[in-house]
Parts: sequence; structure tokens; C-alpha cells
Amino acid sequence: MLAGALSSCSTLLPMAGQNTTLRPQRSVEELLTERIDRCGQEKSLRADKIRLLRTQLQQARKENSLAIEPALDGLMLLSCEPGATPGLMGDLINHLISMGPWPEQYDALFDLLRSEQRAIAQYNARLLESTRENAEMRQSLQTQKDELTKLQTSHKAAIKGIGEIEETLDSRPHKPPSP
Repeated sequence: MLAGALSSCSTLLPMAGQNTTLRPQRSVEELLTERIDRCGQEKSLRADKIRLLRTQLQQARKENSLAIEPALDGLMLLSCEPGATPGLMGDLINHLISMGPWPEQYDALFDLLRSEQRAIAQYNARLLESTRENAEMRQSLQTQKDELTKLQTSHKAAIKGIGEIEETLDSRPHKPPSP
């Protein structure tokens, strides 16, 4: 379905640099209403559609034939789980924006989605940093544990040595004190 729309849709985006405002067939409100249905689909079905979309987008870019409506459909599909395919979603948003000037409501939608992508990137960066810090902390704790084990072993050896010395002293004959 999406493949046919990508290849046969006559509403192609103008070349970059044109000043004609793009005219999508649907309003942002209609697009967001359709998004609800897409996001309500089973996750495995959405995953299959995303794999197909990735292939179709690569082909459409090579042929410079990406139509507005299928691209918007793909964007709404990707927006169901924006953290799952942030690279693909970012590429699609950038591609849509590069197609030319959009109506104001679409510019606002793209800005919102780009902000979401930046937030996801910041979250992932913090997560990576936190993971690195956790690994360093675990290593530091392991080093401290190893040092504590060594100290405990040394302490036990010292106690044993002192006990042996005391035994040796106790086993010696005692001389009576000199008068």
C-alpha cells in the first residue's frame, strides 16, 4: 500500500529552493487523527511497516520521488514510538523540511517532532554517561572490596602471628623473680 503510494502519487514535493508553499492534502488535525489509528495497530504490524518504509524511503530518495502524503504517513507511523527509530525519524523530518516551505501548522508539527528527537538524543546521551559512570563505580567498588579482602587476610595473619608469639611466651619456663 505504502509502496504504491510512494511510486504512483502525483503530489511530489517541489525541488528544494522553491518558494511555493507545499500543499498537503490533509490538515495536521486530520493527520494526527489518522496517527491514532496507526499507533493503535499491533506492534509487530507497525514494525513490519517501518521495515518496508525504510526500504521505500531509501529507494524514493535515490529516485527523488518521495511524495508528500506517503512521507507524512511514514512520519506519523514513526512517531508512534519515536525512540525506537530516532535516526530514521530524524532523516524523514529533515527530508520533509528540505522539500520546501510548509504551511505554518506543519512547521509547528515538525518543530515539535524535532524537539522530541533532541530530547531523545539528550536522554540517550545521559543514559550512556550514566552507564559509563555505573561501570566505573562498580569497578571502584570491586577494587575496594579486593583491598578489604587483602586487609582482612593480613589482619587474620597478624592475629595468628600474635597468638603464636603468646603461645611461645606462655610455654617458656618462668623464672622466679629475683629477691
